Amino acid sequence: MYMKPLTQLEAIRSRLVDAGKRFNLPADSELGMFNEDNEQLILFFSEGTIVLHREVDGLLMDLISAPTCIGLANILKPSQFKYRVITQTDCQGFTIPVSLALEIIEKNKLWQQVCH
Repeated sequence: MYMKPLTQLEAIRSRLVDAGKRFNLPADSELGMFNEDNEQLILFFSEGTIVLHREVDGLLMDLISAPTCIGLANILKPSQFKYRVITQTDCQGFTIPVSLALEIIEKNKLWQQVCH
């Protein structure tokens, strides 16, 4: 059984949330993995459930409940795949560009939590 690293997620979330762009979305909303400047984003969800589809073929990749973070691995190695994130329930959270998250993670020495 997979256990979410909740302590590590909270340590990362608490340092990034103030620099992020908050969202509050109803069910059946779609979030992009890139912002208007085509920067890759990290998506943090504090409430709700989402589905993750691979964009190229629509394949359902995962059903995920909050709290969770999508795109954090892109700090280490940018993904070659693009995904569609669709809310299954009402969701709350925030987005933050990968480059800004990287700066904050380095400044606050959060690498151990990121790599957990």
